Amino acid sequence: LRTVDGITEADTIELAVVDAAGLAREGRAAGLTPEPARAIGQTEEHVGSTVVMLRG
Repeated sequence: LRTVDGITEADTIELAVVDAAGLAREGRAAGLTPEPARAIGQTEEHVGSTVVMLRG
């Protein structure tokens, strides 16, 4: 919840589960060039992820 000027409202973020190959395909379809994906390893505070970089 977030309160601004005495008004409380929900602040929700939704994440979509996508894979690196699918995101690269979508990027190509939009005219972007995929760079090699990079892995960020899991830690006690982070679940790990793959970063997809698109240039264009």
